[in-house]
Amino acid sequence: MAATLNRQHILDVVLSGLDADDSPLFELIDDALQYPHEPGRPKANLMDLARVGKAMLHLVAQAIDEAVSMRQAVGEG
Repeated sequence: MAATLNRQHILDVVLSGLDADDSPLFELIDDALQYPHEPGRPKANLMDLARVGKAMLHLVAQAIDEAVSMRQAVGEG
């Protein structure tokens, strides 16, 4: 059933989740604003990138699980 979901809807849910107060993206943005990177060479450490990646994977899985559950609840499965 997940294969039939709309990719744009999932993206919208994930991006909305990344725009939350506890988003790991805000930490990266705030750090880049306070300590600008060298032009053309963004700075980040692997732990920061791993945390953002993990948050995104969690949001994608959660969005898909919720969409599938909703379809099953209304009997589209």
